[in-house]
Amino acid sequence: MAVEPSRRSDLSPPTMPLAMRVIGGVTVAIVALLVLRWIFGILWTLVRLGIFVAILVGIIYAVQQFRSKD
Repeated sequence: MAVEPSRRSDLSPPTMPLAMRVIGGVTVAIVALLVLRWIFGILWTLVRLGIFVAILVGIIYAVQQFRSKD
């Protein structure tokens, strides 16, 4: 006695409506953009800090070279 599987299983989750999928996709996209913006903001701050430190080190090196010639 074979039991045929039903075409629509009770275990499968119901399909989400299109509006819910769109809202979910937009929410994920907005959160991803905010996270990426935050990460790039931190990286940009580190780049500016690195440039500032490089300029400061260059000025200190130039002053030391100028003083050593005297």
